[in-house]
Amino acid sequence: MTAAAPPRNQPLAATGAPRGARLALWLLLVVGVYLAIAWAVGGQDTLASARRIGARWMLLGAALTTLNFALRALRWHFVLRATGAVVPALAGSAIYLAGIGLSLTPGKLGETVRSAFLVRHGVAVGTSLAAFVVDRISDVHAVVLIALFATAGYLGWRDPAVLRWGWLLLAVALAPIALSLLARSPLWPRLIALLARRQRLQRVADWLSRAGGDFPRLWRPAIALPSIVLSLLAYGLQAATFAGMVAQVAPGLSPWVAASIFASATLAGAASFIPGGIGAMEIALVVMLGSHDVPTASALAAALCLRAVTFWFGLLLGAGGLAVAGRVRHG
Repeated sequence: MTAAAPPRNQPLAATGAPRGARLALWLLLVVGVYLAIAWAVGGQDTLASARRIGARWMLLGAALTTLNFALRALRWHFVLRATGAVVPALAGSAIYLAGIGLSLTPGKLGETVRSAFLVRHGVAVGTSLAAFVVDRISDVHAVVLIALFATAGYLGWRDPAVLRWGWLLLAVALAPIALSLLARSPLWPRLIALLARRQRLQRVADWLSRAGGDFPRLWRPAIALPSIVLSLLAYGLQAATFAGMVAQVAPGLSPWVAASIFASATLAGAASFIPGGIGAMEIALVVMLGSHDVPTASALAAALCLRAVTFWFGLLLGAGGLAVAGRVRHG
């Protein structure tokens, strides 16, 4: 008997998701290399600075990260409900976290695993992909807004740097509008038809066709604005965590500066296209803190402590979400 083919609307990645042991080994390897490089660069001086940040800020940072993901899971649930999908809150939250848990896996499986799980709840892949785009665009809006307000907080609203952030915010705001117009234009079905001509891309064409119909309905003020507000609250918690950590090793640095550095480094990490922004975000944090006369060891300690309680702790939460999402069934 031959094995049944995967459903047409199921992501390809879902049929080859890594086993738990393989995922654990992959994460251990990445963490090991990460810590080895950090020690080689910083050594004892960085460790001493990390001790100044202390366990209290690490625990507080982990608590704020948990709240961060709770807000983002709430946004995910809100956006899914706007599509007409009915996914139980526990399942939807676990599925959202599952994507975070797989953000370091080869092939960027974290981008498709949510769609794989949501198929079990009757949500079409194209619909969940449209929700994913809303999710990511909301995050970008939030981070740019933090950079804009934080920069204005220490430079004033008339400074050219604030104006540059304003122009970037305008570009970010116009991008999803342009995408919605494209999805509603006659050009979109033509592009879909071109993809569908190739047998290997027929499934992708189906997904994009559905996503193109759903995204304009999702990116409208009644949905987009609450999504951006929830993103702003979530990333604001991370910015506050970083500002608090920096205050322990560089008390003279304004919290506005720290928040601006956090937002800029977050965008730099995303622009690097490295999974999780590993290395790129840390380097950006250290370089920008150094430009404000923060010693390298102190800057590296703040960067590593922030990433420990946000990114790495987030992966642990995501692993828990992945385990739950694999067991929750529809109904």
